[in-house]
Amino acid sequence: MHYEEFLNDSSSLGGFTAYIAVILLFFLTENPVAVNQLLVSFVAISVLIVATRILHYKERPIKRPYESWLEKVQASSFPSGHAARITSLLIISGKHLQLDYFSVLALVVVCLVVGSRIALKKHEAVDALFGIILGTAVSLASILLMPGNA
Repeated sequence: MHYEEFLNDSSSLGGFTAYIAVILLFFLTENPVAVNQLLVSFVAISVLIVATRILHYKERPIKRPYESWLEKVQASSFPSGHAARITSLLIISGKHLQLDYFSVLALVVVCLVVGSRIALKKHEAVDALFGIILGTAVSLASILLMPGNA
């Protein structure tokens, strides 16, 4: 496997498709609390990222051209949506799965996604750090505001 392919594949773990796939898995295993927490976190992260990027545009390390305000939002790098989504996904999943060593695996996966985003020059470290902070805050708020058993 080529290095760039590996980075792109790693990066995709923080994308929309992976997040929705995990929601679907929790739905199929009849865990409505996890589904609700993941859905609320997904929407909250998306709204907060768009709002932040509208208020504070920051160019990516490799600039992306834009012509409309929506393209400008997509071209902005701060904060990293991939970092926020994977962090939130793994915190909520970890709470419901309660598997031994899940936190170690989760940390490795977050580092893999964040490292790939930086290596691909989609983000700088500060973008990823704030994405992790955002994902942590939103997922913890979701868990605290919508308690329930797995």
